[in-house]
Amino acid sequence: MRKPDMRLLVTDLDGTVMGHRDDRALYPEFKDLIDELRRDRKLRWIISTGRHYGSFRTFTRPLERRGICSDLVVTRHGRVFEHHGKGYRFKPLYTARVEAMSLLGHARARRTLKQMHHHLSTRVQGVRRVLQLRNRFTLRFATLETAEDSLRWVKRQIQDIPALKAVRKEREIEVEHIACRKGHAVRVLSDRLGVSRDEILAIGDSSTDKCMLDRRVAFYTGCPLNADDEAKQIVHDMGGHLSRDFTMAGVIDIVTSTLDGRISSEIPPVPEELPRRRHSGGVSSRSSSRDRQHLMRSYALGGAIVAITVVAFASFGVIPFSGLIMKPIYLMFRLFDWIWSMF
Repeated sequence: MRKPDMRLLVTDLDGTVMGHRDDRALYPEFKDLIDELRRDRKLRWIISTGRHYGSFRTFTRPLERRGICSDLVVTRHGRVFEHHGKGYRFKPLYTARVEAMSLLGHARARRTLKQMHHHLSTRVQGVRRVLQLRNRFTLRFATLETAEDSLRWVKRQIQDIPALKAVRKEREIEVEHIACRKGHAVRVLSDRLGVSRDEILAIGDSSTDKCMLDRRVAFYTGCPLNADDEAKQIVHDMGGHLSRDFTMAGVIDIVTSTLDGRISSEIPPVPEELPRRRHSGGVSSRSSSRDRQHLMRSYALGGAIVAITVVAFASFGVIPFSGLIMKPIYLMFRLFDWIWSMF
C-alpha cells in the first residue's frame, strides 16, 4: 500500500483524543506530532464532537494549556468553529452548509431507501420482506446468489450516500439509514479546504462515529482499543487501522501507522483490565448548566429582537392587526404617564 498524502485529520473527542488519566503524559508527543504534520504536510485537524461548544471548551482546557488546539471544531447540531487566537470563532457559512447538506442528505437517503425497497421487492423473484421501517428494511432472498447480486446493486445505488449502510447475512440484506451529521460535516469542510477523500484520516470510538468511519467520506480510518465493537467492525470492514492502544495513545499509533503504511485491520483482543476513566462528572454537570443558561439567554435575546421588530412595523401600520398590536403599548404608555403625574 502506498503511503498516504494525509492533509486532513478528523477525530472524535470523548474516548478518542481524551478519556483516560494516562493521556496527560502523552500531550507533548501528541503536540509534536500535530505540529510536524501541520508544518510538513499543511495538515488541518478537525474535532467532531457531540458536546455543546461550552462543554467542549471546558473539557479540552487541559489540551489548550499545552498548546494543543484543533483547527476546526464541529459541535453538537453541526455548529462549526475555527481556532482563532486563544479561542474559537463561530463560522456561520460553514454551519449553514453543514445544516443544508444534512437536511438534503436526510431527504435523499429516505427517498433512496424507499425506492430500493420497492425495486427489490417487486423486481426480484422469490424475495420476502422480513422487516420494513422508516429507517431500514430487511429482505430475504430465495438463493445466496440472488442475495449477492442484490447487494452489489444496492451498493451501487448508495455509493455516494454515506447515510445508508447495507449488510448481508446469508440470504438476507439489511439496509439502514443512520444519523450522518458528522459525515456531512467532513464532506463540507474537506470541500471548503480543498482536500480530497483519499487525503482524509478519520478516527472514532463509537457507533455515533460510524458515518465518518466510511470510505465514502474518509479513505483512511482507525479506532483505538477502547472503541466499541460496532466501531471496530466498521473499521475492520473498511480496511482501517485497529490500534492496540487506548485513546490518545491509540490516535498517535493510528496516525503514524497510516503514514508509514503499517495498517493492521485485525481486531485485537480487549484486555481484562481497562485504564481508569477521568472523573468528569462535576465538569459535565457545570458544562450542561452553562449550556442551558447560554441557550436561555439566546432565546430571550431572540424573543426581544422579534418583539421590537413587530412593534416597530406595527407603529407605522404596515403589518396586519397593527392596531391590535399597538393597543397594549398605548395603554402601557398611558399608565406610565399617570404614574409620572402622581409624582
